[in-house]
Amino acid sequence: MSFDFNEFLVSVKNGEIISNLIDKNISLRTQFGDTCFSSVEVEEFFKSMDINWFEIRETNNDYSYAFYNVLVDYFINGQHYKHGLLFKIFYNNNLISKMYITIDDNKKVKRIKCIVSYDGSKYYGYQKQPLNNTVQEEIEKVLSDIHQADITIYSSGRTDKGVHANNQVFHFDSSLSIEPSKWKSILNTYLSDYIYIKETLAVDKTFHSRFDTLSKEYLYKINLSEYNPIQKDYELYAKDVDIKIFTEQASKLIGEHDFRSFSKVDSKKDTNRIIYDVKVVIKENYLYFYIKGNGFMRYMVRNIVGALLDISTKKNTLDIMDIMNAKSRNSAKNTAFAGGLYLNEVKYN
Repeated sequence: MSFDFNEFLVSVKNGEIISNLIDKNISLRTQFGDTCFSSVEVEEFFKSMDINWFEIRETNNDYSYAFYNVLVDYFINGQHYKHGLLFKIFYNNNLISKMYITIDDNKKVKRIKCIVSYDGSKYYGYQKQPLNNTVQEEIEKVLSDIHQADITIYSSGRTDKGVHANNQVFHFDSSLSIEPSKWKSILNTYLSDYIYIKETLAVDKTFHSRFDTLSKEYLYKINLSEYNPIQKDYELYAKDVDIKIFTEQASKLIGEHDFRSFSKVDSKKDTNRIIYDVKVVIKENYLYFYIKGNGFMRYMVRNIVGALLDISTKKNTLDIMDIMNAKSRNSAKNTAFAGGLYLNEVKYN
């Protein structure tokens, strides 16, 4: 959603106020569309911007938060105006009262879009976190070493511990005079063998890997034959799967539905999603389940696969739509193994 901040957005550059935007129609782009409202709770703001506690630099006694490099886009009267880094917010009675954004007008800075694949079994998930090795942390460390400055990357979304990616997308900003296409070989030289940059290219500085996503496709890989210990981190072994039932049930997911039964979120959050397409491909004793939609909640695909497997192996007598309409995790408790899941494709305009 976009937040309409009206009277309390102030932009700053190099720590100095450069324009007071009072009485203008200001809104901030987030990952949830374009709904505006004037009073914003701090917690709701964090959720909508997908800000986590590792991005907060300090909490002050003057009722303010200071941030590390959190990219924001903001608008005036519905038109894209500037993008910059969230510097600090002030709040009163848990409502945001003032916001400072640092504006980047450096024309030498290029935005680089990267497509990356990685072996999720070697990492504690995509998103950086203290004391655990993550994909984001490794890439940012390499970029920061090259730039001799802190560099933050922004991805199309997170993947959990053990989940893989065939085509994850992220972007970063760089002031170095390096050809965009050269970043592929440079990064692959320093990254581990479990992360591979497939493509790097320059994009407009208004492009955002997360906010501009049109659709995502996930792949889930199921071994229908003998268990293979060598592949144990990359597939789910399942026996007695009725492929016809699995396929018929999966096809019912297409369209817009409330996926609360397959989510792990609090009840206040919107759980409606649109599924554009599902495919079930059988090849050499493997079942490949593809699902494409406008967005997915945490564990959503794994919970769907778990339910489809329970139904197609007769462990659950419910129809997938009965589970959907129950709007409760209690109706489908099986969460499929993380290692069988791959972020397969991310689409943009």
